[in-house]
Amino acid sequence: MVKNTEINLSTLAKDLKRTPSDAVVIGVGQGSDGPSCLRIR
Repeated sequence: MVKNTEINLSTLAKDLKRTPSDAVVIGVGQGSDGPSCLRIR
């Protein structure tokens, strides 16, 4: 049985090594030459 879970996402421009977090999410999309990292603007 799967329960509903609330997820909060936020963006930051800081040193990830010094930022406390439970996970890092990196968006990847299909580019013309293969996989490409997505940017949030």
